[in-house]
Amino acid sequence: MWAIMWGMADSYLSPFALFLGAGSFVLGFIGSGPVLITALSQLAGAQLLDKVGRRKPVILLGQGIQTTTLIPLFLLPLLLPKGGMPALVVCVTIYFFFHGMTVPPWMSLMGDVVEPAKRGCYFSGRTRINLLTMTLAMMLAGVIAHSWTLAGLTAVGFGCLFGIALLARSTGMLFVKEHYDAPLEAQEKDSFSFHAFLGDPQHANYARFTFAIALMNGTATIAGPFFAVYM
Repeated sequence: MWAIMWGMADSYLSPFALFLGAGSFVLGFIGSGPVLITALSQLAGAQLLDKVGRRKPVILLGQGIQTTTLIPLFLLPLLLPKGGMPALVVCVTIYFFFHGMTVPPWMSLMGDVVEPAKRGCYFSGRTRINLLTMTLAMMLAGVIAHSWTLAGLTAVGFGCLFGIALLARSTGMLFVKEHYDAPLEAQEKDSFSFHAFLGDPQHANYARFTFAIALMNGTATIAGPFFAVYM
């Protein structure tokens, strides 16, 4: 369900912004801003998880607000087909913030319920299903958007995409509600500050790896948001 939402909504945010007449700044924000927003919101999600002490309520809170954000995205192309940039930026910010907030509790929960010996098999299979579903959903979204454009109703086409994404995310939440919420056991040895992460020799290799990935993603994101504009 998440992969369907991604294929219908996330992957078409830049074309949607272009349709609304977005400039370079808004397109740059939509293309790269979610990366920063998601990263910061994961810190917020981890802090909230420490306070709540249970993972499923935090996951459902983030997913619920993210799902609600799809409603104005669904209506925006119909109500404001030639404008609405501020509303789009606000919706995108909320959408990705609360998505990122669910990542720490979700990964923590899955790490507990999946046996260590089966994690490689489980997560590789899960990724394979997700990537296939994302690709098919994105292709179907292209067909839907193109069909409505040929009919002269591009705004309705985007509305359909976000509407399908909303239904997919809502359905996914129903499954999450039935998911086993394993007890959260705090482990002091796993708690350390960012400063300790940088200075601890035990994490030196991981720190270098982290900064290498950050540099690679950062440089790629400079050009990434403007591919849609160029095309």
